[in-house]
Amino acid sequence: MRKVSIVIPSYNKEKYIDGVLTSIYESDIKYPFEVIVADASTDNTRDIIKKHFPDVKIVKGGNVSEARNNGAKAAKGDYIIFIDADITFDDKKLINKTVKKLRKGYHMVTTKLKCRNNLIAHNIYKVCNFIQLFSVVEGMPFSTGCFMGVDKKKFFELGGFDETLHFAEDYHLSRKIKRRKFWILIKSGVYTDDRRFQKMGYFGLMKEFIRIMRNRYKNDDEFKRDIGYWS
Repeated sequence: MRKVSIVIPSYNKEKYIDGVLTSIYESDIKYPFEVIVADASTDNTRDIIKKHFPDVKIVKGGNVSEARNNGAKAAKGDYIIFIDADITFDDKKLINKTVKKLRKGYHMVTTKLKCRNNLIAHNIYKVCNFIQLFSVVEGMPFSTGCFMGVDKKKFFELGGFDETLHFAEDYHLSRKIKRRKFWILIKSGVYTDDRRFQKMGYFGLMKEFIRIMRNRYKNDDEFKRDIGYWS
């Protein structure tokens, strides 16, 4: 049976890392799997992992693209599922559903994003989820890096995540996937909190999302500007 590698980029996520790892290990995962955290933290993130989740492999992190790529290089699975360090699942079978689609030949699988502690942010994510669905119809599907399942062979064929980008590296990679090889699990989802809205404001974050949509077909230099989104 093919192995699944779950890769989590992390930078100072001591507040969240227990939640995401608990969500993974409490899931109903029928495939052999490994968990890799690509960490560049200066807080207690690593100590928490080593104490409570000794089976988790820790590798060198960096910016979010570097961390994900480093995790992918260490992955032994045929399929890689990239998960952000601040998410939890709303479906204990989400990993199984993702792998099932990848085994059927899809190159990328994602799901809906929800906010667990802010109704306004939750409704904004609903709009973003609708736009994501429309992007598939449009012929240029995109996946957020919060939850992104990929076929490892295809991931490396596409060059992985562009490490020169500070923002929208997930859009940049997913736009290379053919529509018929892209799938959204619309009956499942992952939860995050409203920390990015608190940091950038509702208007600021929506502005950046619109900027992504406007520039995602071209003009990659626009995403090389570091706005501190991942810090």
